[in-house]
Amino acid sequence: GLARAFGRGGARAGGGEGDIAASKQITSQVTGACSWRAPGIRYRRNEVFIDVIESVDVLLSQNGVVLRSDVNGEVVVNSQLSGMPECKFGLNDRLPIDQTEPHGAAGRRQRELEKKDPATPGVTLDDCRFHQCVRLTKFDVERTISFIPPDGTFRLMTYRISEGISLPFKIFPLLQERSDSRMECLILLKALFDRNVSASNVEVVIPCPPNFCDLQLLHVGIGKASVDNAQQAVIWKIKRRVTRTWMQVQNADTRGPA
Repeated sequence: GLARAFGRGGARAGGGEGDIAASKQITSQVTGACSWRAPGIRYRRNEVFIDVIESVDVLLSQNGVVLRSDVNGEVVVNSQLSGMPECKFGLNDRLPIDQTEPHGAAGRRQRELEKKDPATPGVTLDDCRFHQCVRLTKFDVERTISFIPPDGTFRLMTYRISEGISLPFKIFPLLQERSDSRMECLILLKALFDRNVSASNVEVVIPCPPNFCDLQLLHVGIGKASVDNAQQAVIWKIKRRVTRTWMQVQNADTRGPA
């Protein structure tokens, strides 16, 4: 997702709400107003924290084939800076916001990168929304996000990714029918990200059919699992680093056809 994109380059904003935000920005530049930040803010220690939070929605077929996937993300900034600071950071050079019709300096830069390394996948952002503090006019030329931040925590931008998504995990369920009223399920959880990336506090919710009863956990490779009767599901929680693990679940009885 976008977390790997912070670094060298920048992005370009589209229309819609961006045009309104740009108009507000022009007004603030002319009047010198900064309505989102009070003057005279002071900190003994100047710090700024940036979190990229993404929610991945995936629909898989019975055979594990991805039918639909999209990412909804947001960039949250916690600013603890004195005065009227000018913050600036870049996005990866291969991160277009509108890949259908790149134009201007950013578009030429994007096309040059594609000619040099067409095999390198890029990430396209859709439905971007920005805080009013962002100077949108700098995107197309400098490919950077420049802004005077509000004090404290605020949402700098939101976005959606619908193409070129790399799933962080994949789940492989294997069902075995032991008898007419007994079934076992082996659930394999595999991490698909690079080895230098770690995941912790992972929670897997495995819903079970309503006609299943007396669920039993036979084996849990890593972490802890429990049966939630209210949700009719198995809750699998893994706190430490996840690479590859598995869990085995059995139902002792079924009521009606499974």
